[in-house]
Amino acid sequence: MQTRLKDFITGEWVLLGGMFLMGAAAWTFLEIQDDVRGAAPLAYDERILLFFRVPGSPESLRGPSGLEYAVRDLTSLGGRPVLTLVTLGFSGFLLLRRQFGPLLLLWVVAIGGYLIMSEMKNFFARPRPEWTLRLSGESSPLSFPSGHAMMSTMIYMTLAVIAAESQESRLIRFYLVGFATFLAALIGVSRVILGAHFPSDVLAGWTIGLCWALLCWLVAHSLRRHRAKFVKIPRRSLKI
Repeated sequence: MQTRLKDFITGEWVLLGGMFLMGAAAWTFLEIQDDVRGAAPLAYDERILLFFRVPGSPESLRGPSGLEYAVRDLTSLGGRPVLTLVTLGFSGFLLLRRQFGPLLLLWVVAIGGYLIMSEMKNFFARPRPEWTLRLSGESSPLSFPSGHAMMSTMIYMTLAVIAAESQESRLIRFYLVGFATFLAALIGVSRVILGAHFPSDVLAGWTIGLCWALLCWLVAHSLRRHRAKFVKIPRRSLKI
């Protein structure tokens, strides 16, 4: 019994690790949304937002003059135009390589994630912070969860995983996933610095984005392994 359990854990550590991360992300999101649905604003949201602003003048950003431009450029990496362009460009690459499975995974993550984000924003209907620089030209008054944080986490993490699966070097695989995580983190922080979102909006975007991307990847991973086992079965064994 112990040997079978050890073999299962050893052979399925990727699947188990993904399920653990997905569960942790889902639990974190549930904790955040439970607090957000309360009437009183979260104390740490205000404190963190004010940290990036000039004391006594919350409409002004603290720091060097060039910080506004740098943060605005950074936050654009999680905007709809850039993410759409990146998704289309990588889709063309996968299409030329005839990698239809990863291509389908990418679009399921992107389209499904966008629909989930839109429904969540309408459901929670949380207004944006009062102190906002409006540098990114927000068109929607809804704040929870952060679309930039959620979509950038889903898209960049999915692209990193797809690219990493074709690499033999474990170091390169870790680098790709690590850089995607770092990029999504920077985009989320930029939303708080600009005042476009509360920190809880961004944290919720990260967690639900990671949860959705992991769910799609785990389903695709399981289907691929099941298909590989099915193909290995000899033809004569399939005869009735």
